[in-house]
Amino acid sequence: MIELSGEELREGNKQLEGIRIWYWIASILTLLSVIINAICIPYIPYIYLTYRRLGINLEQIISQRTFILFIIVNIVVVFIFLIILIIGLVGLKNRRPYSIPLGRAILVLTMLNVPIGTIIGAILWGRLRHPAAKKYLNYGV
Repeated sequence: MIELSGEELREGNKQLEGIRIWYWIASILTLLSVIINAICIPYIPYIYLTYRRLGINLEQIISQRTFILFIIVNIVVVFIFLIILIIGLVGLKNRRPYSIPLGRAILVLTMLNVPIGTIIGAILWGRLRHPAAKKYLNYGV
């Protein structure tokens, strides 16, 4: 790592502050998604039974096993995204150069959540391109 002056450290840290906040918010929302999906799995037979009593046969649309498999795959994918977010947070905290490309990947994944994720991703993308942020993270130095 190269030595930076106090002003350069403050400017780089200031540029990455919004990204850190977004990583924390996204991590919390992602963890909640994993927990809620995991809690829903045991209740799926009761949901199918309730709809059957109302005269709607959900088995004709999607079987219980397929629906449970879909939820499990969703949990795994979202958990992987959570791990990527945590790695990004640790990289920002330790000023690692891999934080720039990883941050771009996280922002691209964030942009898939239209429209809020696209707006947040577009705003924060410029923060990762800022020369002070790159210098702070020793990217391309």
